Amino acid sequence: MIWFNIKSLEEKLINNKISEETGYHYLLTFLIIVSIVIYSNIPDDFSSKWWSLADFLIGLVITIFGLAKIFKINSNADNKDFLKRYFSLSFVHSIRIAVVLTVLLILNKLIINLAPNTISNFFTTLTTGDWAEFSSNILISLLYYWLLIRSFLKVTKNKSLNLAAVEAS
Repeated sequence: MIWFNIKSLEEKLINNKISEETGYHYLLTFLIIVSIVIYSNIPDDFSSKWWSLADFLIGLVITIFGLAKIFKINSNADNKDFLKRYFSLSFVHSIRIAVVLTVLLILNKLIINLAPNTISNFFTTLTTGDWAEFSSNILISLLYYWLLIRSFLKVTKNKSLNLAAVEAS
C-alpha cells in the first residue's frame, strides 16, 4: 500500500496496477482509521468509558471480520469489482436499515408517549441506558454485515453461473 506518494498511486491506477486485494487493503485501512477517528471525537453516549471502549472494539472486530468475509466471497468467485459491489450494496443496505430504524424509533416514541404507564415504562427501560445503546449498535453492525454477506453470495454466485454459461456456449 502506498501511504503518502500520491503520484505513485495515480500512476499505478492509470496503468491498472492496483489489484482487487490492494483495493481491499485500502478499504480495510480506511474503515479502521475512520472508526478510530469517530471513536476519539464523538461525545460519549455511555455512562462509562468501559461501555464505550467495548462498543468501539466489538464494532471494529465486526467490521474487520465482516469485510474479510465479503472479500473472501468475492475472491473465491470471480475476484472482480469488489469495491463497486461493496459500495453499491452497502449504500442500498444502509438506506434500508436506516428506514427500518426510523420506523422502529417512531413506533418506540409513540408507545412511550401514548401507551399506559406500565407499557411505557417497560419500553423506556428496554430502550434506554448503556446496555440498550451497546446491544443496538452491535446488532445493527451484525445485521449490516449479514446483509452484505448474503448479497455478495448472491451476486458472485449469479456472476459465476453466468460466466460458466457463456464459457460453455
